[in-house]
Amino acid sequence: MKGRSEHNTAFYIETILMIVSFVAVILVLTNVFGLGKLESAKARDLTSAVRIAESAAEAFAAAEGPAELADLLGGEPLVTLASASSQSTVPERDRLPAMIFSAYDADLNQVPEDGCAYWLAVSWEPVKGTEQSNGAVLAEGTIKVYKTADPEKDPIYTLQTKTYIPEVQP
Repeated sequence: MKGRSEHNTAFYIETILMIVSFVAVILVLTNVFGLGKLESAKARDLTSAVRIAESAAEAFAAAEGPAELADLLGGEPLVTLASASSQSTVPERDRLPAMIFSAYDADLNQVPEDGCAYWLAVSWEPVKGTEQSNGAVLAEGTIKVYKTADPEKDPIYTLQTKTYIPEVQP
């Protein structure tokens, strides 16, 4: 009878070890799939941010000033243009430092700020010392895309760009 009791004990220990192993495997797989879902969401946000920044960079290259950039990005009421020095008059071709803001939904359509999924901030800054006698100037910009309209958080994606603005045609 003693041998049968040891056999039953061994069976129970093996069963408990097998159950513990299955539980451990289930917990590991759950963690892996949970992290995969989180990484997938981060990748989706990064892809969207890159697409928004690319479009803004193309508009930046085509614009001859921050006002034209704001128009190319969608214009009022979807885009906000904030001049860095609003007291002075705007010189020819809007060569003042400025910030341009725009909001996008999850499908990358421009929307008003309320309920936006992504927030775009573009700085327009003429590069000092690049002014030429013919009026040409180099402008640089920093394009930042945020997950929400909260610019206090780190941006999802940042892009630096420059564009040469040729002379003014009379």
